[in-house]
Amino acid sequence: MDTDATKSEEICPPGEKDLQGESTGQKQREERLPGLNERRLIEEELRRLNVELSQQAAHLRQVNQTLLDSEQRLRLAIETGRIGLWVWNSTDVKNVGDWSGRLKEIFGLPLDAEVTHDMFLKCVHPEDRERVDQLVMQALDGMNGGEYRAEYRTIHPRDGTEHWVTARGQAFFDGEGRAIRFIGTVMDITERKRAEESSIRLNLELEQRIAERTSRPRADQPGFAGRDRGEEESRTSSQTK
Repeated sequence: MDTDATKSEEICPPGEKDLQGESTGQKQREERLPGLNERRLIEEELRRLNVELSQQAAHLRQVNQTLLDSEQRLRLAIETGRIGLWVWNSTDVKNVGDWSGRLKEIFGLPLDAEVTHDMFLKCVHPEDRERVDQLVMQALDGMNGGEYRAEYRTIHPRDGTEHWVTARGQAFFDGEGRAIRFIGTVMDITERKRAEESSIRLNLELEQRIAERTSRPRADQPGFAGRDRGEEESRTSSQTK
């Protein structure tokens, strides 16, 4: 018995047994460590995703509210007859677009008119026609995300009167990037433009009058001759005294 114990101690001394035990425990801890690290990483990723989802949900709520407000304002404008609508379901320029009755009125067209792109361009003032056509084509080509914005003059076919409009539109595209729909609104801004032109004209007239008055010789300006005589008489009287 003693001989066997002695042999066992010779083969594996007590201190070495402790080292073996510690080594085994360290090994087990190291084996568990990757799993713990992976779990921590997963938890951190979940927390990050939850934060992102909360932010996206808040953003979507804001976007939905903005769209709702815009829709209400648009509906009000349409109901009060200030805005005309167009829908172009096929963007081939030869096809007929769907224009609201109010839009046809804004362009001076009969309510039963079938409006094509060519007819639309004929209603645009000749000096604005090329620019407006380019803006439409650029939107259909996808420039600026398909957004269309323009302010231009129109000529009513029935009486030849000139009007001003502002237009906003958006083109929509299929998976291959081809325009498949084009919708938008038009508002008559003739009264605003006439008020702006009147204000500009009055300001120019006022500036011209001021310039004429300041450039006129002093003796030619009303009141100055009498004022000069009075000043001369006053100086003479002082010298006499």
